[in-house]
Amino acid sequence: MIEHLPDLYDAGIDSFKIEGRMKTALYVADVARTYRQALDDFAQDPALYHSRISYYEDQIARCTHRNFTTGFFFGKPS
Repeated sequence: MIEHLPDLYDAGIDSFKIEGRMKTALYVADVARTYRQALDDFAQDPALYHSRISYYEDQIARCTHRNFTTGFFFGKPS
């Protein structure tokens, strides 16, 4: 969902829950830190956020071996 932060920000969402059940403390810390950095970058300059999307995705991907989806957030998955 990190690539959708502008949509979430524009929707007025002001907090995120990082799912940490059955995850390591390192996973939760890395994901929370990456989202915090992405949100701060977006607030500072949306162009900065957009230029760093692949960095954010890489930071999160290194924490897990599972693929991520948006679930049902943007409609029914295909």
